[in-house]
Amino acid sequence: MKTEVDKAYLAGLVDGEGHIGITTAMQQKNGEAWRTHCLIVTVSNTHLETLAWVKSLWQGTLVIRKQPTGKVPIGNLRWSSRQAAEVLNDLQPYIRIKATQLGLALQFARLITDRPNVTKYISEEEWNLREELRMAIRQTNRVDDTLKKVPYPAYRDTQSCKTCGTEFLRHGTSRIYCSTKCANKALWQRRKARKQL
Repeated sequence: MKTEVDKAYLAGLVDGEGHIGITTAMQQKNGEAWRTHCLIVTVSNTHLETLAWVKSLWQGTLVIRKQPTGKVPIGNLRWSSRQAAEVLNDLQPYIRIKATQLGLALQFARLITDRPNVTKYISEEEWNLREELRMAIRQTNRVDDTLKKVPYPAYRDTQSCKTCGTEFLRHGTSRIYCSTKCANKALWQRRKARKQL
């Protein structure tokens, strides 16, 4: 039986190491193919015992990805469609970071509870509504684009070359020579000085 503490614990895992999304996939039956939408909730973690405990309470599909030798395997616990909606309903009071995604996902879940999730049986209007929700949740899952627009402040200043004395604009703090030629000349001078000792 799931306690409120269990729900809060899983909400923390989903908030921190989980994903809430809506995907589309191709379905095929009797030679006929169509696209369908699917609600997905996943949690990835290297502590497999925790994922096994969560699976014992909320079911789901646990896939363990083996890593190269010496690295810890990663477990991926996944719920889809109505099962994902049930998990999100349990976690709703406790989700904080992914609250927007949860709200959109539950809106989508209400669309699939009364009807089959087979897109060939739904109207174009309902398809468009599902697609709008998919794109909205996809947008909220993206990293904030404003961070990409702010240029990283590069370190630039003028420096006198330690070999020839020419001033040059350096782009890092470690460069002390204006060219490879001056750097090599300094290297040979250091070697020559060591041999004389």
